[in-house]
Amino acid sequence: ELVTGKNPFDGDTQQQILMNILMKKPKKPSEINPAAKELDVLILKCLEKKKENRYQNVSELQNALEYKKSFTESKLRGDVKRSCFYCGELVKSSAKTRDMVETLKWINVFKDCAKGEDAKDIKNIINELVHRMENNLEITDELTGKIEVVVHHIQMQ
Repeated sequence: ELVTGKNPFDGDTQQQILMNILMKKPKKPSEINPAAKELDVLILKCLEKKKENRYQNVSELQNALEYKKSFTESKLRGDVKRSCFYCGELVKSSAKTRDMVETLKWINVFKDCAKGEDAKDIKNIINELVHRMENNLEITDELTGKIEVVVHHIQMQ
């Protein structure tokens, strides 16, 4: 509501509003306020139906906002090492919240930071994510752990 001036779920009665919360997907904020485009993913993740698909606490949300801001700033400055670090953080946080689309989006950016065996590991992770997406499978704890280890290894180089 802060971004669009409208509630994400509306209705004539409290019961109708509750049903809409439970059954309907909210509109992207940018459909109501085009200036909110950059916040679509963050806001929709906050409104996810499944608890495990939302940010688990305010700290995770703050980190996601900070990582995106820092990634953009470092990319604009041409600071490759720093942009790789923040991109890696975005990969890990997206995987942790089981956000398949965001994880794939960021890991496809992050793959340019990987060399040698790490590049092969990232390619394998991307293939597994694509397979899971095509087969409507979620990101598992095991895959999240693998992503965290590989990304961390690349970030530390």
